[in-house]
Amino acid sequence: MVRLLKFLRPQLVIPSRFTVARRIVPARIKEATAEVSSKLIGQKYLTMTFDGYKNVSRDKVLGFLVTVRNENGTENFTLGSAIDITGTNYDGEYVMRETLQKLTEVKKDYKADVRFVTCDSDGAHRKARRLLSQKLPHIIFLPCSAHQINLVIQDVAKFVPRFKETLRQNDCITTWFRKSSLSQGKLEAVQLEYYSKVISMTSWTPTRWYSVYLSVQRVLDSKSALQMYGVKYSANLGLVPFNLKVILDDDEFWLGAKEIAA
Repeated sequence: MVRLLKFLRPQLVIPSRFTVARRIVPARIKEATAEVSSKLIGQKYLTMTFDGYKNVSRDKVLGFLVTVRNENGTENFTLGSAIDITGTNYDGEYVMRETLQKLTEVKKDYKADVRFVTCDSDGAHRKARRLLSQKLPHIIFLPCSAHQINLVIQDVAKFVPRFKETLRQNDCITTWFRKSSLSQGKLEAVQLEYYSKVISMTSWTPTRWYSVYLSVQRVLDSKSALQMYGVKYSANLGLVPFNLKVILDDDEFWLGAKEIAA
C-alpha cells in the first residue's frame, strides 16, 4: 500500500504508525468528543437506544446511542465505548443498571434530559423496559418500531399458508446452492452466460424483513439461470435433487415469490 501511494503521489509524506496512534487518532478523538458535547449539552428531549450485538472479534457488547432532533432532522451519537458483556449474566436487572448509569452520565456530563428510550423485544430488554418504567415514570419506554415490523413479517411468514410455503421453497433453493459448492459453481457459470454476472443465493432471517425480501429477490433475479440449470443437469440427482427440480418447475412458486417481493 505504501509503495502504491508513493507511486501515485511521490511527494506524499506518509506518517508513521506511531504518529497515527499517538498523535493523529487522539487528536481526532478529542475533536469528535468536543463536537458531540456541543450537540448534546442542554438538550431537553433526547432519545436513547440500546442493543446487544457482536463486534468483529465476536465479543458480545452492549452499546448505547442517543438521538438529537434539530431543524435538519436527527443526529445520532454513540455514548462512550461499547460495554463488553461476554460471559455476563445478561438479564433484565443487568440491562436496567447499565441503562440507569448511562442516563445518569447524560444528565451529569451534558446537563441534558432523555425523555424517550427504545430497544428491541429481547427477553432481557423487555424486562429492563418494565423495570425502568417503574423507576422512571417521567421517561417513555417503548419497543423498537423497526423490530416490531420485523416481528409482523415473521408472523406473516408463519401464519399465511401461501407465503409460508413459498418461503419454504425459496429456502430449499438457496440452501442447496449454499451448501453444495459444485452446484453453486455450475449455477454461476449459467448466470454468467445469461447475465454476465454472478447472483449469489442468500438465506433469510424471519426477524429481519429485508433479508426475506433480498433472499426472494435474488432467486427471482436468477430465475432464467435457475430454470436452465434445472434443465441442463436434470439427469444428475447429485446436482438437481428431485425436490429442487419440482420447485424450479412450479409456476405457483414463482408467482408467490413475485407477490412477496412486490
